[in-house]
Amino acid sequence: MKNSETFFAMINRVRELIYSYEFKIIHRKESRNFSREGKIGFENTIMMMLNFFKRSSFIEVYNFFDRILKKDEAVSRQAFLQAKEKISHTAFEELFNETVKTGLSTQDAHLYKGYRLIAIDSSTLMLEDSKETKEY
Repeated sequence: MKNSETFFAMINRVRELIYSYEFKIIHRKESRNFSREGKIGFENTIMMMLNFFKRSSFIEVYNFFDRILKKDEAVSRQAFLQAKEKISHTAFEELFNETVKTGLSTQDAHLYKGYRLIAIDSSTLMLEDSKETKEY
């Protein structure tokens, strides 16, 4: 499977999970959470959380409703924060495990020093200026 096919397979699997009723039932903190369809909903809350906020949460929530959902009226920052609190961390564990499983299933993976590189964050790490570090 090509890298782009793997990427799209992972995206489709994540979308499939997020929109499944069983996923919502398993990963909401209480049975009364997300029992009605509100403005924000379980699926949109998860997608906003996966959107990796770069600016204030108010701006990001507004942009999500404007650009992704194509709705003129967004929910408040407080509504988003309250909805976010109703989702268990296990939802993100399952999404992570599914993407890794999909990504690891490819036979033509590119390796870095014998390892499959899954992700890199943007942290800066100062390494010692030594011969061993340079050789590695």
